[in-house]
Amino acid sequence: MSWTFDPSTRLRVCLAVTLALVWGCESGFPSEGPNSAPIQWTSVDSLNETLPSGVQVLAGRNDTIPLRAWAVRVQNPGQTPVEVLRSDEPDGVEPVSRLVAQARACVAVNGGYYDPNTDPIRPAGLLVIAGTLNVPPTDTIRREGFAFPVARGAFGLRADGTGDVAWTTHHRDTLLQWAAPPAHTPGTVASMPPRLKARPWAVVDAVGAGPVLVAAGTTAVTTNAEVFFGSGIPGTHPRTAAGITGDGALLFVVVDGRQAASRGATLNDLARLMRDLDAVEAVNLDGGGSSTLVVQGQLVNRPEGGRQEREVATAIAVRCSTTDDAS
Repeated sequence: MSWTFDPSTRLRVCLAVTLALVWGCESGFPSEGPNSAPIQWTSVDSLNETLPSGVQVLAGRNDTIPLRAWAVRVQNPGQTPVEVLRSDEPDGVEPVSRLVAQARACVAVNGGYYDPNTDPIRPAGLLVIAGTLNVPPTDTIRREGFAFPVARGAFGLRADGTGDVAWTTHHRDTLLQWAAPPAHTPGTVASMPPRLKARPWAVVDAVGAGPVLVAAGTTAVTTNAEVFFGSGIPGTHPRTAAGITGDGALLFVVVDGRQAASRGATLNDLARLMRDLDAVEAVNLDGGGSSTLVVQGQLVNRPEGGRQEREVATAIAVRCSTTDDAS
């Protein structure tokens, strides 16, 4: 499918969200499930008229599931800068709207996981800002008495502004990307391939989270391989995801949940939704009450049914002007 985003045209596209998928193999990749319960998407003209033509916001809904979601597409990321931001507050967290205010960002979503038990609160996983490795990627997860070496999913931005999703580790100060993560399953630890099997990951901004949802245009929900089993990440929750479309656009999606109007999404739901939005790569970001979309300084979605933003450690922000000639 090919998307054309014209601010004067109201877009209605039926996208499939999977209500139930069956796990396909031990590596954590799900099999494809049947399409059902289409989401109706419409251009949010009241927001889009304040944004450059290359940045578009869609609102999606399905009253049967029920589900409410928002999608942001950045068509020319090399011309419209996107960056990862980290809170500089003393406690390490702040609302997305406040975090991005000084960056003069027109659109922003929450970023990666963070550890609320540290003081100050610290991002939990990879964080690269302006070419500097702030926090290395997670290398080991201890679960069920086992130590699992991991390569977890991350969203990154190259120097030319284009995006990438990768399973990442690091060696000294060099970030590495892998063709696939170790094939862990609950109770079984897979070996990490030799480092020579990895390639350097050249990004200037990046935020780690996971699991990966889509890789090489195929659904690839690597929940087990990234060792998210036994955690609160699987299940039905509010969600935030980042991806790259086949034509190189950046895609950010926020799904509301834990409320009467929107039940939230499973990881498999989210993967299917990202694929239907033309994502060829996608990764799950922090979710739950952290799932936040801010446009022109205003909260757009309803985190857990309310109008209160949760404080977060990182955000992904789109810098743009209210005029097209600045885009």
